[in-house]
Amino acid sequence: MTEWNYRFFKPEEFVCPCCDKIDMHDDFMRKMVNLRMASKQEIIINSGFRCSDRNNELGGGKLSAHLEGKAADIMVVGKNARKLVGAAEFCGFGGIGINQKGDYNGRFIHVDTASNLRDRPRPWIWSY
Repeated sequence: MTEWNYRFFKPEEFVCPCCDKIDMHDDFMRKMVNLRMASKQEIIINSGFRCSDRNNELGGGKLSAHLEGKAADIMVVGKNARKLVGAAEFCGFGGIGINQKGDYNGRFIHVDTASNLRDRPRPWIWSY
């Protein structure tokens, strides 16, 4: 990624808070813009790019798409979460993780464009 030009989103939404690095994949970000248009709702990013230290701190997997700049966790709940999941499938996200339990502020939908690997099958939908 050389230049930030993604409608609806600012670079600081995706920056790693641990090291201030941001290395989002262009195809992923184009899909995020499409997701915003398809879902017709505000998208609040909880987590975008992660360095390995931050990923470990959050308990992320060793094959986390966040490490590749191909994932984001979006703060959303209830009927908006359901709508977002449908829009994410429509927009071509191959990985969709759903966390809709516990504290309201801790609920999110994970979306990614990670490659299909033996230990990381895609397309895939899972719950946390």
